[in-house]
Amino acid sequence: MILSSLFLFGTGRILLTGFGFVLSVLGTTLFQKDMERVPINLPHLIERLTLLTIITLGEMLIAAADFFEIEKFSIYSVLILFQVVALFLFYIAEFDHAIEENLPCQSGVGLLYNHYFVWFGLNLCTIDMDYSNEDMGVSRVILMFLGLFLFYLGVFNNAHLNKKSHQLNKKRMLPFVLVYLLGLGSSFLFQSNVPVSIIFCTLTIILETILFVSFVVRHFPKEIRKEMIGE
Repeated sequence: MILSSLFLFGTGRILLTGFGFVLSVLGTTLFQKDMERVPINLPHLIERLTLLTIITLGEMLIAAADFFEIEKFSIYSVLILFQVVALFLFYIAEFDHAIEENLPCQSGVGLLYNHYFVWFGLNLCTIDMDYSNEDMGVSRVILMFLGLFLFYLGVFNNAHLNKKSHQLNKKRMLPFVLVYLLGLGSSFLFQSNVPVSIIFCTLTIILETILFVSFVVRHFPKEIRKEMIGE
């Protein structure tokens, strides 16, 4: 369908391309029951999805690299780099440490679809970085926090696959929601002040990462915690 759209023009091309894309994305659900008959190699799937996520984060690094040119370099360049690093640590904490890789009868479809939220979210954050030195007001705030919402949604949607010690309930989710809402509200208040907006956004991402990484490490047995921190 996508190839056929090359021979069309105008709205027809856009509609056929879009329909082909949606069909390719949703088509996996038609075979989910068949796929569950032979459990997926979950560690291998997670590795593949993690590599695609790292590539997406690499695009963010490329966008952040523009702010490390001599004429653009400032404290906000460092803050943007912190954003990328914090998002990476958040993702790795879930898929490298919290998730249970030895689950039976997993088709991997849910894991795959949740990563679409992760990738779309990171791409929206990357687009927002391109305008970090411009006053876009409320549009920038919405773009950035919509990207963060999709990213966190994609990661937390996989929490049901976590180890028993790392299951997330409503009580454990509350701090993450509060930090996000406080960051969103603060950014809206200072939407016309780009530097302050970047600071609040960076603080939101870093606090979310600190909360999640500390949660993951804290719920491991003492022996594993010592090994993780190198004691």
